[in-house]
Amino acid sequence: MESKSIAKIVKHLTAVQSQLSEINETDSIIRSRYAEYFTASKLAERGYTVELLHKRKVKSSDLYLPDLKKRIEVKSGNGSASFGDGAQIRKRKFDYCVFYPVGDEGRLESPLIFSIDELKELKYKRPHVGLHESN
Repeated sequence: MESKSIAKIVKHLTAVQSQLSEINETDSIIRSRYAEYFTASKLAERGYTVELLHKRKVKSSDLYLPDLKKRIEVKSGNGSASFGDGAQIRKRKFDYCVFYPVGDEGRLESPLIFSIDELKELKYKRPHVGLHESN
């Protein structure tokens, strides 16, 4: 997808997020997609070719950078990110994870970026967060 198209989509999703905030609503599905497009736009601004949605050659992650052959998983949340039972991490379905903490009014804060190896080091006892101790 062209960077201009990605930028336009980000602009519109920003407006949607703002409207949701005005009426004190949250929509984690829209927020997740917004985070993906926002990340794609930042990478495209830096000159990277970014594939997303059904146009990705590699579908194991949210974004794919074909020139670098890197897979990026994008997460957002209020203090934590869910990886279900940890299979994405265990099976190395991505190379990097970009996590956006959600701030006031549903705004995405500055991202935290982890390599897959850094995430594999994390162990949590809480279900649906990070990598389970039993894995």
